[in-house]
Amino acid sequence: MKQWRVGSISAGLVLVMLGVLLLGSAFWGISAMQWLLKAWPITLLLLGLEILAFQFVRKNEKLKFDGISLVLLVLVILSTLIIYPIQQVSVLLSVLGKETQTAEVDRSLDLPDSVKKVVVDVPSSDLTITGNESDKLHVQGSQEIRAVEKVKKDSDQHLQVKVLGDTAVIRQPEQNWGLLSIPFITHSQLDIRLPENMELKVTVANGDVTVNNIHSNIQLDNANGNIAMNNIKGNISADSANGDIHTQKTKGEIWASTANGNINLTQATVTGDWKVETDNGDIRIFLDKEPDALVSGESDLGNLKGNIPWKSGKATLGSGKHQMDLETAAGSIQVQVPDK
Repeated sequence: MKQWRVGSISAGLVLVMLGVLLLGSAFWGISAMQWLLKAWPITLLLLGLEILAFQFVRKNEKLKFDGISLVLLVLVILSTLIIYPIQQVSVLLSVLGKETQTAEVDRSLDLPDSVKKVVVDVPSSDLTITGNESDKLHVQGSQEIRAVEKVKKDSDQHLQVKVLGDTAVIRQPEQNWGLLSIPFITHSQLDIRLPENMELKVTVANGDVTVNNIHSNIQLDNANGNIAMNNIKGNISADSANGDIHTQKTKGEIWASTANGNINLTQATVTGDWKVETDNGDIRIFLDKEPDALVSGESDLGNLKGNIPWKSGKATLGSGKHQMDLETAAGSIQVQVPDK
């Protein structure tokens, strides 16, 4: 009986797999290298199964390996672990060296009655979001794109505007090259118009955000940039890691927090509890009328100011029904109510 050298069958199967991938890459656009990176453990699996099969079928024979086949298998593994990352770094350097192109955005979407919420997720963008009385979602503006080829206008590749269940989504998809996520879009400037009664959720990594005329709840997260809101009738949750927060003409609960920046709330009506805090900045609040609220102010390196009766860091206004917690680590707190 012919000697069975372990590794020969595994190497043969791997060669067949490589041939199929290369054909797929040439004729059907399959990324052979990406498949190899994900599937290379199959090489070890095949070799292990072949060893087990040998022990089961030829249990009385001494285990012998085919040297050439093992070298081939090792080369396949090394090619995926070494050559592919080098290729990816080369692609990254090539893309980062490209000049940016400007892609104009002009998208409209009719919103069915079932849509109750709009989600905006654009990592690096200056946004102006305005509510109106229409039933359309309209996105207009421009994107600066570091592209490897001429960009297409209004392409879903760079900005998606669609409806998912009861939510309309405006999202900038990630651009991936293998294991590397490359920021193709360096910055955007978008003007978004939507029905004023829509609940709104906005996530931005870098850029200023302005929201006007929304009569529903707002959740806004900005890692680096200023937040401004005007004429908001709903609960507000605004968080910035680095930037100022400004509101004007608001009515509802407010939770506002920034790690580094001032918080200014003007012409505000207190109809719910407030939590306002900054690690480094001043808090200035100008109310449109005296509220029914218990105001609590805490400043480690600053003063409590304004025309309310501060006493030991607290002030009771009206019935004291609502709670207003104001806190800054390095800054002053000012609360003003209209003169009677």
